[in-house]
Amino acid sequence: MIALNGIEGSIMNVRKLSLGAFGLGKMVRQFESDAVLDVRVIAWNEQEGVLLSEIIRYIPEKFPNMEVPESLNTILQKVVEVKFKNIDTLKLMKLAAGNRESKLTVPSVFRDNFISELFEPYLIQEEEETSEDSPEISTHIPVERILPLKYHKQKLSIAIKDLRFIFGGVAFDFYFKPKGCMIEVKIYNDIIREEFDAVKNYFRKLLNTKHIQVFLEIEHKGDEILNIEALSPEISRICAEDIEQIKFEFVQEVRKTKFFGETDKSMFTPEEMYEYFDDFGRKSKGFFEDASQLFDHLLGIKNAKHYKHLGYLSSLHAHDVMKLRFVITPLSFIFLVKGKIRYHFIWETLDSEEATWIWHSGSTREELRRTLANIEDILNVVKVQGKIAYINSNEDMFRRIIHDYSDLIEGFVKWKYELDRILV
Repeated sequence: MIALNGIEGSIMNVRKLSLGAFGLGKMVRQFESDAVLDVRVIAWNEQEGVLLSEIIRYIPEKFPNMEVPESLNTILQKVVEVKFKNIDTLKLMKLAAGNRESKLTVPSVFRDNFISELFEPYLIQEEEETSEDSPEISTHIPVERILPLKYHKQKLSIAIKDLRFIFGGVAFDFYFKPKGCMIEVKIYNDIIREEFDAVKNYFRKLLNTKHIQVFLEIEHKGDEILNIEALSPEISRICAEDIEQIKFEFVQEVRKTKFFGETDKSMFTPEEMYEYFDDFGRKSKGFFEDASQLFDHLLGIKNAKHYKHLGYLSSLHAHDVMKLRFVITPLSFIFLVKGKIRYHFIWETLDSEEATWIWHSGSTREELRRTLANIEDILNVVKVQGKIAYINSNEDMFRRIIHDYSDLIEGFVKWKYELDRILV
């Protein structure tokens, strides 16, 4: 006897159908005692008289007699065959045997193929198409495809150059066969920012590898992706200290002036540098919130030849009057220092053994702008003709302090003494 759950919203004791009608004739000849299969109806194919259902319980007892509603009887009269989504073979055999031990066995191959033979044709039915010209309405109710939950697990090796750095992690494209297209996979790390994409090669140096390992797990039903989890030991271990180390490496490369191309311009504000040198600008923005932070790092290179000199000049620089100027060749800076009587423009290099050059200026904005423009012209001449030609010109407003490298500490003290005498 079969109890149908799902028609009219209740469990009903329905008329007896042959075991063949239920597709059980191949497995069970008869039931030795009263038994009930509690069944939930999944779909009803009225055209073919097929009832698609799922066994909920195997009950070894007689089901109480219940009155069957006329609406249900009408449907049952049309049932030619009942198909089951799932059959627990062992429970069915035990139910059929009743109180005595079942001697029935079913080969595993038959058990595995039983559902596909009887049930699969009704799972793959598609909805019939109707045209606007046809007034006929199909009475066929399509049976929804029922797909199992699956997990795709894979270990990958992804090149760092193929990663996209995003806010809070990295991402890459992965071809997912069940869906038949590329999907985006993300690996999370709160330290990482989108700007790092311009400097991804520095992460290759940091991690000491060209590739990262990725452990990927995709939860899906067919081509429907439910969840994506991805972990990478290399990405997970990146921390704030590592970012500072990469900043240091970047500044050291800037120190070698490898980012800059040829230009007729000699002096740049930090913002002008970004405008003129796209590659430098993109990469520096990956590490520094603004240009002043980058210049602070450049001035703070402790093993630079003029580290102490630059630090002292930076402390004197009139930031409220003029932005620090940057000179590419040689890598150097133009500072503006206010003296007691006038202003002084000071040119100091980072590493090259150049003297400190000093120009004096009046204190009005017009005089400062005119002197700065004149210094840029001088630097252009020096770049083409060399320093000697300009030094020999003996301009009154020009002074130099020669560095003494015999003893760095004493040399700085001497340099500072000479500078303070000039800055009046």
